[in-house]
Amino acid sequence: MSDSIKHECGVAMLRLLKPLKYYQEKYGTSLYGLNKMYLLMEKQHNRGQDGVGLANIKLDVPAGKKYISRKRSTTTNPIQDVFKQVNRRFVELEASNPEKLKNPEWLKENLPFTGELFLGHLRYGTFGENTIEQCHPFLRQSNWKTRNLALAGNFNMTNVDELFQQLVDLGQHPKQKADTVTILEKIGHFLDQSNDEIYYKYKEKFSKKEITEKIENDYEEVDLVTTKLDSLLKFYYPANKSSSGLGDATLGMNILLYGFPSWTGKEPFSVYAGVGLRLPSAKRLGPYRASVKDTTGRPSQFNELPIGNGLARYSLSLFGEFFKYFNERLVNITWRIERAKYSREMVNTPVSFLWGAETNPDSIIAMIGKTYLRQLGDELLLSATGKLELWPDRVSITGGINSIKTQKDFVFSNDSTWNSWMVSRKLSSNGKTVHDTRKTQIRQYVLVTLHNVHPTKSIGPVQFDIEFGASFPYFTRHTYSFSSAWLGIQAYFQAW
Repeated sequence: MSDSIKHECGVAMLRLLKPLKYYQEKYGTSLYGLNKMYLLMEKQHNRGQDGVGLANIKLDVPAGKKYISRKRSTTTNPIQDVFKQVNRRFVELEASNPEKLKNPEWLKENLPFTGELFLGHLRYGTFGENTIEQCHPFLRQSNWKTRNLALAGNFNMTNVDELFQQLVDLGQHPKQKADTVTILEKIGHFLDQSNDEIYYKYKEKFSKKEITEKIENDYEEVDLVTTKLDSLLKFYYPANKSSSGLGDATLGMNILLYGFPSWTGKEPFSVYAGVGLRLPSAKRLGPYRASVKDTTGRPSQFNELPIGNGLARYSLSLFGEFFKYFNERLVNITWRIERAKYSREMVNTPVSFLWGAETNPDSIIAMIGKTYLRQLGDELLLSATGKLELWPDRVSITGGINSIKTQKDFVFSNDSTWNSWMVSRKLSSNGKTVHDTRKTQIRQYVLVTLHNVHPTKSIGPVQFDIEFGASFPYFTRHTYSFSSAWLGIQAYFQAW
């Protein structure tokens, strides 16, 4: 699960907080929840290119009545196909007995997909074949309601083999070796344990039926054997995270190769060469040691907030400037070419439960080790900027373009599969690249600046610039991009 969520699988979940009768009376239909689910999933239709699934659960259903329903499809238009299958019974009922379609009690008792809880999934396959068996949601069903599970997700697991083997060692015989099924059975194992603990706790006091009702309704008891998301967040991401140091420190030197600096007023060309060194001076992320804890029992690594990437950056650059006045209007053109390389460092494996590169210590550290070797890919930066004074000393317009291209990162740990998975990976089904550390981004920008900085022409006692700007991507590959606009003001003060 090391990727940021992009246009891959889509997930939709809806829980009706009122009985169906409420929606029938207010909106004229008992299918309010089903209709909303269609809208939620249709808004993500670009993520469902390989398949779609929909599950529904009815609450407070008497024994003998089905309360879990599911439909899945891998057709060309899977969303439409799934809801066509689901709605077929309602269409037939409207034609034969339209009054029953207005009876929420009858609908819930007799027709599927009339429950209070919906779970939808749009599959953008990253594992396995594109068959209906691969479509979420997955079900783990039981005659005991508190042991049932429906699972859908957007993730890739790096340690499926390890988790699968744990299930086998427990004595299970999983029906499929896939990331979602493995997670489903793993959660199911702990769910069974939780049910058993409550059962044996009350075995001597209540009948089996009474214990089942207690498990279903006594949320205080269930909370004893579950962990809430909020508490996990507070444990792994405490509010008092801290760091030390000044962040990255940059040293550099520029050498004039040709021409004169613009501040001399001598026109029109200048060319420079530069070398740069960026050093990480802040404290790096420390090692994970389960035995080293703070007063709350939290491993000390969770309290650390590293600044920067912890890698040194070396750069060589060539840049220049064209500087000339035409009809008392300044024309200024600058350009820059820079090549950068990062150091290769041994870094400590970060531990977390949300980001796949940083998962729990039992999996990530056991797989790749407590440390691994890391190096960011080489960078090539190109930029060009042109500035023209529209009104001498008062108004100027600036336009420019920036581009950056990076090569693949280098990762070396105890697990070669994880190394390549972190650098680049493709779908096994169609070979489509879903993650690559090689990135390219080209951005354009434009600025309009109002100047009030001339020594003799400025208005008022304070000199300032007001800037209106916009930036937008021209080309992006394997990285995020966005458009932006801003308004800024810079004031200048002098003291004698």
